[in-house]
Amino acid sequence: MAVSGYGEETTTETEDHEQMQDNRLEVEANSETEADFEIEADPEVAMQNDNVSSAEESRPAEEKTVKKHNFHYNIWEMERGGAKTHYRWNVEAIRLLKQIESENRLATPEEQKTLSKYVGWGGLAEAFDAKNEVWKREYEEIRELLTEEEYNAARATVNNAFYTSPEIAMCMNQALVKFGFHGGNVLEPSMGVGNFFGSLPVPLQKSSLYGVEIDSISGRIAKQLYQKADISIKGFEETKYPDNFFDVVIGNVPFGDYRLHDPKYNKYNFRIHDYFIEIGRAHV
Repeated sequence: MAVSGYGEETTTETEDHEQMQDNRLEVEANSETEADFEIEADPEVAMQNDNVSSAEESRPAEEKTVKKHNFHYNIWEMERGGAKTHYRWNVEAIRLLKQIESENRLATPEEQKTLSKYVGWGGLAEAFDAKNEVWKREYEEIRELLTEEEYNAARATVNNAFYTSPEIAMCMNQALVKFGFHGGNVLEPSMGVGNFFGSLPVPLQKSSLYGVEIDSISGRIAKQLYQKADISIKGFEETKYPDNFFDVVIGNVPFGDYRLHDPKYNKYNFRIHDYFIEIGRAHV
């Protein structure tokens, strides 16, 4: 019975062992199936993870804001030139300005150097003379570069658009420091491209800057050069600054025997230079 018993027990163990092997095979088969399923799913999961990673990497670039910066002249890098050189500087600055505007962005510090060379059209009447053979190429170039409105405005300034040199502006700004001015609200009316702003000494560079320029090209260049400043492209008589708002008004006002229409000051019959001086004084 013992043998028979052992034999029966052995048979039972064998059957149990075979059943366990079958179960193990079934589990292994199921595991392989699950593994196959997981492998098939991995590419999609990986792709989703890649997309998330890419989005995270690109997000800082998309959300990155451009830091505004004001241009400042380096007196040791100032260049000199005659009429044709001034013309070329103007054209290069205008082409760059229009490119920057078409890309809807702010000028870089390197681009600001090119823009800062714009000197206006004072003394460059030859460039607007269709009959001047020496300036024929320049005349054709500028007619193509500027819109009709920009061209007419530029041609109208050949007798009065003479911008103060940065060297002179630097000296005047240094005088402000010697007078005891150490920063505040600064206004430059008829600013051109803002040479007084670009010549401020270090103690004054944290001032709040306000500028006015009626010429579209000059005003738009000034906005790119002094990106932190509040610049209005309009006539000075159209501004609405409150009296006693500014600590300093500095600049080179236009001179001429003509008058501007300003209901508040018409009764004084100011010539344009007297008007600028009086309105500037009222704002301080």
